[in-house]
Amino acid sequence: MEERRIPRPSAADTRAAARTIVRLVVFSLLVGVVLAIFGWNPVELWRGLWNALQQGVVDVFGTGIGGIALVATLIATGAVIVVPLWLISKLLSGRRR
Repeated sequence: MEERRIPRPSAADTRAAARTIVRLVVFSLLVGVVLAIFGWNPVELWRGLWNALQQGVVDVFGTGIGGIALVATLIATGAVIVVPLWLISKLLSGRRR
């Protein structure tokens, strides 16, 4: 039988993985600070999101235009968190180049 060897990750791969972990820790800290400032509990945030999505689906199929407005509101609410994080990630990635 032929022995198969598992290649070892290069130093560059190890550094890239370490940078990714550090970046995830920093972003998690930033989001945690924002959640703490607003007094939001992550479990309650997920429950509220799930309930809002369920209600949005019911509204879209039940009332039409009002449901579409609710979905648009949910998108805008999510964008408040997603867009700044995306901008921060783009600024940090642009600085490396």
